[in-house]
Amino acid sequence: PPVAPRAAPLVARFAEMQIDGALPRAHAERAMDAVRSAIEGCVKGLSPRVEGAQARIVYTLDSDGFVTESSGTGDPEGVRCGKAAARSFRLTRRPDTGEVRLTLPLELAVKR
Repeated sequence: PPVAPRAAPLVARFAEMQIDGALPRAHAERAMDAVRSAIEGCVKGLSPRVEGAQARIVYTLDSDGFVTESSGTGDPEGVRCGKAAARSFRLTRRPDTGEVRLTLPLELAVKR
């Protein structure tokens, strides 16, 4: 009989971030480093799983570079990790004009 896959720890993998608004990619990426690190730490603490999952986290930033809202779709625990990571987000440069939305695709991959 086939052997059922065993549950294993999860790791976070990130696809390219989408930027909606006037903010240079280099500044957004630098600010997201702390967020990605916080998400990785949160995902490592999740219960082992048999299969991975997907999530998309959206961060809305005001004209001063602070997160005013975070939301997400997909895996609830992945979204929770992404929203919790918003606390470590801070732009070092204000957006060129008004509000900016950053969308971060996240994969919760089973570490084999």
